[in-house]
Amino acid sequence: MNRQIFIMAQGAGSRWEIDKHNNWYPPADYKQLVPIGDETIITRTIRQFTPNEMAVIAHGDVFYPVILNKAYIMTFQGDVGTIIRGLWMTNEFWREDQQIVFLLGDVVFSNDLVEQILSKEHYTTATIFGRTGSNPVTRKRAKEIFALVIPSGAESHNFWRQEFRSFWVNHFGEKLWDFYSINYPELDFVEINDYSDDVDSPQEYQQFYPRLQEATVNDDAKLR
Repeated sequence: MNRQIFIMAQGAGSRWEIDKHNNWYPPADYKQLVPIGDETIITRTIRQFTPNEMAVIAHGDVFYPVILNKAYIMTFQGDVGTIIRGLWMTNEFWREDQQIVFLLGDVVFSNDLVEQILSKEHYTTATIFGRTGSNPVTRKRAKEIFALVIPSGAESHNFWRQEFRSFWVNHFGEKLWDFYSINYPELDFVEINDYSDDVDSPQEYQQFYPRLQEATVNDDAKLR
């Protein structure tokens, strides 16, 4: 299947900072670089989705030492803004014959979820993979979006290119959930009910990450 994968890791990491008052010292400079097993979150994702054509959309050059020779890196100096603007900024690299896959860079993907994202060779509708309820493994109570797939073809690409830009320029929202709610008729939603999740804050890391890491290591062990 001819597809282009973008791992979105362009945020400035403003919620992921040292908090001496609460004795919080991040295990890595960015959420995407948090260790999981003998990898980091982002290098695990790259491994899972290889050998697809892949680019990491990054803030600055902090990822270079980790991702070097693993994936192409597109860097931006300074926070590029909302996730939707980040998606739109990749559009000049889309090819009409390619299915476009966006992965959120701080998500820990189960191997089943990876298989689901890659299993459909020909999407006819843009598709979001996410969760509307609690995580059954970590018990984190928050709805999440993990990935977005845009079908190949000039008509599809032009439509979503315009949608991303309009959403960003008109300030309709900052999150993919906002985008999903406004574009609901045009988007399919695949409900994911396994351990897949992200880590948004120091509090979430301390509360949920140990169970998330345990589930991930056990999942990867099944493939060995």
